[in-house]
Amino acid sequence: LTEPIEVQVSQGTGQIQAPSASQRDFKAPSQLGNKDLFVEAFVDNPEPFVGEQIVYTFRYYEAMDAMRSIFSNQPDYEPPSLTGFWAEGDIDVASFRAPVNGRLYTVTELTQVLFPTAPGEETIEAARIVIPDGGFREDVLLDTEPVTVDVQSLPAGAPESFTGAVGPFDIRSDVDLVRTRVDEPITLQVTLFGEGNISTAADPFWPEIDGWRAFESESTVKTQIENGMVSGSHTYERLLVPTEAGNFTIPAIEYSYFDPVTSEYYTIATDPMAMLVSPGVNNAPAMAVMAEDSLEASLTADDVEVTALASLKPVPDVLK
Repeated sequence: LTEPIEVQVSQGTGQIQAPSASQRDFKAPSQLGNKDLFVEAFVDNPEPFVGEQIVYTFRYYEAMDAMRSIFSNQPDYEPPSLTGFWAEGDIDVASFRAPVNGRLYTVTELTQVLFPTAPGEETIEAARIVIPDGGFREDVLLDTEPVTVDVQSLPAGAPESFTGAVGPFDIRSDVDLVRTRVDEPITLQVTLFGEGNISTAADPFWPEIDGWRAFESESTVKTQIENGMVSGSHTYERLLVPTEAGNFTIPAIEYSYFDPVTSEYYTIATDPMAMLVSPGVNNAPAMAVMAEDSLEASLTADDVEVTALASLKPVPDVLK
């Protein structure tokens, strides 16, 4: 069970603030009628695809002309169980005033971003507001109706490289060096970014590169919610160690996703990157010069700036 969340409700200063996007679309429920207090819950999309973002909204209505003084304590919000959903970020709280049926209400709105995790009909159980006893009467309990979400399966026809990501996304890659020596590592950095649940998006498929060893290094996820939409990036770092000299290409890294807006699958890819690997430091200097001369033509002025061999990183002891 989750802990109740205290909801701060105030009468305000009498000044009208600019409405948010959700407030501009505000429409009072017919069930509110002329009640002093009322709660409701709903989602912005009751038929999402698996992995598609939806927003769960809870609203608490309190008539400003009601006898507020009988409730000396702030109400507590008891959120519903969210089985079948991945919740991203914190619950966002906003408050505004709205005229309904000739009365002015303070509306406290709590929203949370959710991602359904499996197809089928899911029910978000009732949420509750508890207004504690002010010393003169019993606690007031207000429950919403349950919310039904009919989660749609992703359509057939997914590409072989699809692993469940629901986007849209993009991908890019970079290396810290485009020239190295045998057994002297480089760092490959790949970043997946876009809108959607980047926290649960599967890793890219890492192709094998003949003549190289690969080691996972770091992985960093950054997310934010702007205008009600989750976006962010997932950055992967891999240590690549060449085992032989030569002219190599780090191949394109593909990634596929499903876009719920267009209901289509897409495959994106990084650009291939040319690499020059010279013989290791134990080889004769003349051999190293010959190898560099024969392989220099593979790197053009458009490539990333070449770093001097003297500045290359030594291979870590754990990789020897």
